[in-house]
Amino acid sequence: MLTEVGLSVDYWLPKLQEDLGVTCAQALQHLEEQDLQKLKSQTQYTWEEKALEKLLDLSQTNSVAEFQETPGEMIRNRQQQAEKALQELRAL
Repeated sequence: MLTEVGLSVDYWLPKLQEDLGVTCAQALQHLEEQDLQKLKSQTQYTWEEKALEKLLDLSQTNSVAEFQETPGEMIRNRQQQAEKALQELRAL
Protein backbone atom coordinates (compact mmCIF):
# COMPACT_ATOMS: atom_id res chain seq x y z
CA MET A 1 0.00 0.00 0.00
CA LEU A 2 2.88 2.37 0.71
CA THR A 3 4.30 2.05 -2.78
CA GLU A 4 0.85 2.56 -4.31
CA VAL A 5 0.82 6.14 -3.02
CA GLY A 6 4.53 6.72 -3.71
CA LEU A 7 5.91 6.42 -0.18
CA SER A 8 9.22 4.71 0.52
CA VAL A 9 8.74 1.39 2.28
CA ASP A 10 12.24 1.67 3.75
CA TYR A 11 11.43 4.98 5.41
CA TRP A 12 7.75 4.71 6.31
CA LEU A 13 7.29 1.08 7.34
CA PRO A 14 9.53 1.42 10.41
CA LYS A 15 7.75 4.67 11.32
CA LEU A 16 4.35 2.98 11.14
CA GLN A 17 5.58 -0.01 13.13
CA GLU A 18 7.55 1.77 15.84
CA ASP A 19 5.55 4.98 16.30
CA LEU A 20 2.00 3.71 15.79
CA GLY A 21 2.27 -0.06 16.27
CA VAL A 22 0.94 -0.80 12.77
CA THR A 23 1.91 -4.36 11.90
CA CYS A 24 -0.45 -5.05 8.99
CA ALA A 25 -2.24 -3.16 6.25
CA GLN A 26 -5.63 -3.67 7.89
CA ALA A 27 -4.49 -1.67 10.94
CA LEU A 28 -4.25 1.46 8.79
CA GLN A 29 -8.03 1.75 8.68
CA HIS A 30 -8.06 2.34 12.44
CA LEU A 31 -5.65 5.28 12.47
CA GLU A 32 -7.12 8.59 13.55
CA GLU A 33 -6.40 12.23 12.75
CA GLN A 34 -3.85 12.53 15.57
CA ASP A 35 -1.96 9.55 14.11
CA LEU A 36 -1.94 11.21 10.71
CA GLN A 37 -0.60 14.43 12.24
CA LYS A 38 2.16 12.47 13.98
CA LEU A 39 3.16 10.94 10.64
CA LYS A 40 2.96 14.28 8.86
CA SER A 41 5.46 15.73 11.34
CA GLN A 42 7.98 13.14 10.08
CA THR A 43 7.68 13.84 6.37
CA GLN A 44 10.81 14.65 4.41
CA TYR A 45 8.99 16.32 1.51
CA THR A 46 5.75 18.29 1.32
CA TRP A 47 4.20 15.88 -1.18
CA GLU A 48 4.47 13.06 1.37
CA GLU A 49 1.72 14.70 3.45
CA LYS A 50 -0.75 14.25 0.60
CA ALA A 51 0.49 10.71 0.04
CA LEU A 52 -0.12 9.88 3.71
CA GLU A 53 -3.64 11.31 3.49
CA LYS A 54 -4.26 9.21 0.39
CA LEU A 55 -2.86 6.13 2.13
CA LEU A 56 -5.32 6.49 4.98
CA ASP A 57 -8.18 7.28 2.60
CA LEU A 58 -7.35 4.14 0.62
CA SER A 59 -7.42 1.98 3.72
CA GLN A 60 -10.79 3.44 4.74
CA THR A 61 -12.17 3.07 1.21
CA ASN A 62 -11.05 -0.54 1.19
CA SER A 63 -12.84 -1.21 4.47
CA VAL A 64 -16.11 0.25 3.08
CA ALA A 65 -15.75 -1.83 -0.08
CA GLU A 66 -15.31 -4.95 2.03
CA PHE A 67 -18.86 -4.61 3.35
CA GLN A 68 -20.15 -4.83 -0.22
CA GLU A 69 -18.21 -8.00 -1.03
CA THR A 70 -19.33 -11.55 -0.60
CA PRO A 71 -17.68 -13.44 2.27
CA GLY A 72 -15.52 -15.43 -0.16
CA GLU A 73 -14.29 -12.29 -1.92
CA MET A 74 -13.63 -10.64 1.42
CA ILE A 75 -11.49 -13.54 2.59
CA ARG A 76 -9.51 -13.62 -0.66
CA ASN A 77 -8.94 -9.85 -0.57
CA ARG A 78 -7.83 -9.91 3.06
CA GLN A 79 -5.45 -12.77 2.34
CA GLN A 80 -3.98 -10.84 -0.58
CA GLN A 81 -3.58 -7.70 1.55
CA ALA A 82 -1.97 -9.70 4.34
CA GLU A 83 0.42 -11.38 1.89
CA LYS A 84 1.35 -8.01 0.42
CA ALA A 85 2.01 -6.51 3.85
CA LEU A 86 4.06 -9.55 4.81
CA GLN A 87 6.13 -9.23 1.63
CA GLU A 88 6.80 -5.57 2.45
CA LEU A 89 7.91 -6.54 5.94
CA ARG A 90 10.17 -9.30 4.62
CA ALA A 91 11.70 -6.90 2.10
CA LEU A 92 13.25 -5.01 4.99
